[in-house]
Amino acid sequence: MGMKTKLLRLFTLSVLCSAIMFATFLLRSNSTLHVPAIRGSFYMKFQWIKGLVGTNSSVKRCGCRACISEPGVSPWFDERYNRTVRPLLMKSNAFISEDTYVWWLSLQKEGNPKNITTVIQDLFETIPGADLYTHEEPDRCRKCAVVGNSGNLKGSGYGNQIDHNDFVMRMNHAPTTGFESDVGSKTTHHFMYPESAKNLPANVSLVLIPFKTLDLQWVISALTTGSIKS
Repeated sequence: MGMKTKLLRLFTLSVLCSAIMFATFLLRSNSTLHVPAIRGSFYMKFQWIKGLVGTNSSVKRCGCRACISEPGVSPWFDERYNRTVRPLLMKSNAFISEDTYVWWLSLQKEGNPKNITTVIQDLFETIPGADLYTHEEPDRCRKCAVVGNSGNLKGSGYGNQIDHNDFVMRMNHAPTTGFESDVGSKTTHHFMYPESAKNLPANVSLVLIPFKTLDLQWVISALTTGSIKS
C-alpha cells in the first residue's frame, strides 16, 4: 500500500511549526508535568485535562492531582507558558505574520519559495481543518509520554509505564520492535519531517514538522498527485 493510501487512512493530520510545536500542541492543555530523571533521557510525562477557565482562583483548572497551568505550581512553567498563544497553521489560525514567516524561513534556507498564503489555502483544501486539541473538557485527565530517539532508555524497563499513557508520541523512525520492554510499543502520534516519512498504521496520527514552504507542499502532494518526493 502506497504512501498516499497510508496517509489517507490517518484519523487526523496535524501540521505544526516546529519551534512552537511542543509549546502549543503539548503545553496548550492544562497540564501536570513530570520530568523524571530516567538515565538522562528526554522522556517527559504529561498529565492534563482541558480544564475550567475562570477568574476564581479557588477553582481547579483540571481534574488531575495537580494542574501545571495553575500559577505557582511550577515557576519554570509559569515563565514559559502563555495561554493566549494559539497553534500555528490551524485552519482557524492560518495567518502567519511577516516577522514569524521571515524567522521560519531562516531555519532552513529555501530559494524562491512559493507564496505562503497560496500554499496554506491549498493545504486546507486538502486536509481537515478541525481543531482537535484545544477544546475545554473538564471531566477528564489524560496522560502523555513523549519519547525521544537518543537511546538513553535502553535497559530502563520503562516500556509498560510508557504504554500506560493515553497519548504516546514518537519522532522520525522511532524503532520499537525488539525494544518494547524499554520504550514500549504504543504510538498514537508520530512526528516526522518529509525526509523521514514512513508508512504509518491507520490508528497513528501524523504530526509534520515543516521547516520550509516546500514541506507544506509535500503534504498536499502526498495526499493527491504524489509529484513531490520526500
